[in-house]
Amino acid sequence: MQADATSLPLVLSLLSTVALSILFGLSAVLLATPLALFLLVAVDLLYVGGAAKSAEDLVNAR
Repeated sequence: MQADATSLPLVLSLLSTVALSILFGLSAVLLATPLALFLLVAVDLLYVGGAAKSAEDLVNAR
């Protein structure tokens, strides 16, 4: 259900949960998936979205 609502891959959710639980203990398990989702959206907006906009600007400038 979470994968459909957020488009967060299940593997990324599981890996973030395991990694944060190893690094910071059981309390970090509650924040693992929201943090992974935040990072996924941030990368999408900053790098993927930004690259697409700058490519459009280059094409329109010609």
